[in-house]
Amino acid sequence: HTAGRIPQYVTIIHGQADRIIPHAMGQELAERHRGSIRFESVPRADHNDLIFQTRKLLRGLLAPSDSKR
Repeated sequence: HTAGRIPQYVTIIHGQADRIIPHAMGQELAERHRGSIRFESVPRADHNDLIFQTRKLLRGLLAPSDSKR
């Protein structure tokens, strides 16, 4: 079983203007699991327009890199 040997982390991308899930909740979750969660805060982004505000960030996170291999 190799899943236990693969480093696992989560990236939370949270809009500061989110009216559905408060920004503070995302920050608190990341703080509680420091080291396994990367928290990206996006100014002026709401819950449903986050994807449009973060295209450049998402490309960088999803692009293959030598450090992820």
